[in-house]
Amino acid sequence: MAPLTQSISERFSQSIAPVNSAVHSMASSAQSACCCQESVTAKLCAFARAFYAQSPAGSRPIFRDEKAYALMGRDEYENMGRLIQCVYRPECLKCPCGAVDWAKAADELKNYIAPVPLSRAAYAEEKLELYTEQFGQCQYVICGAGMDTYSLRCRRPNIVIYEIDRPETQEYKRARLAELNWNRLSARTHYVPANFFADDWMASLIHSGFDPERPAFFSILGLTYYLSLPVFEKMLRQIARISSAGTQLVFDFPDEMSFSPSASESFVHLAKIASDVGEPMRGGFSPAQIATALMRCGQEIQEHLTPQKIQQRFFEGQDGGLNACENVHFILAKKISSQLSAELLLR
Repeated sequence: MAPLTQSISERFSQSIAPVNSAVHSMASSAQSACCCQESVTAKLCAFARAFYAQSPAGSRPIFRDEKAYALMGRDEYENMGRLIQCVYRPECLKCPCGAVDWAKAADELKNYIAPVPLSRAAYAEEKLELYTEQFGQCQYVICGAGMDTYSLRCRRPNIVIYEIDRPETQEYKRARLAELNWNRLSARTHYVPANFFADDWMASLIHSGFDPERPAFFSILGLTYYLSLPVFEKMLRQIARISSAGTQLVFDFPDEMSFSPSASESFVHLAKIASDVGEPMRGGFSPAQIATALMRCGQEIQEHLTPQKIQQRFFEGQDGGLNACENVHFILAKKISSQLSAELLLR
């Protein structure tokens, strides 16, 4: 066993190989959600952010992403509207279907697609701001960044951003940034191309400049729906292994009732959309399972927003008639003391 007086970087270097091997062997069933093409569900989430960024001045949107539409581009934006119009048949994107029925798209976004990505983005960025104010600086690691635009909107010089995603997704995004002449807006962003289930993403993150000894904040948004609990726990363990005490992470997850007969109609519809576009969800977790997994990885829950609390915090009083999804929860967690987590992680 490595002595606890070693730095996080030293412990990381000595123990990363067996952890990656375990994750790779357990994740074969999740590969279908990580194929070599751009994620349609990620594009639908970006579409929702772009659509609601056009809220009238003076309104109270849950989350306003003023860069989303330009980053998507008009063609991709209309493609997502067309996909909804064609009841999520991807083959429809290859042939023109006339004008997009924007009323139908708006209704689908309001009732099913938009509530989760808008509210979780608002929650994650709210917690990131508080964390940065507390420590004076922050390394923000976005796991599965997709078309996230935080790097384009961030005006804080004390936040360094690391976006981790599949190479093809990052190539597409960086090409769009170049077309828009927006590379200067993301000058403090490090792009880390990696497949969480096949690549050594921790080593790639370190090689990109991430410092395990400095304050860090991780977001894992929209990923747990496609992971088994053991695979997600391995991911939590990896994050704990390469971060210092006090590091925070935020994520959303579907609860254990998500795929039961009592699941909400909105979540059932969301799961069907994911399946229809070839990205089927795996299942849900109970809050107790999440708490236990975090504890085993040297982390603890700082805040748990149930669907009811999400409704109260983000949807009551807002414009647009959106409501929280009744089976989706948000978690803010923190890595506890270095000594305790080291003992847990090195067992």
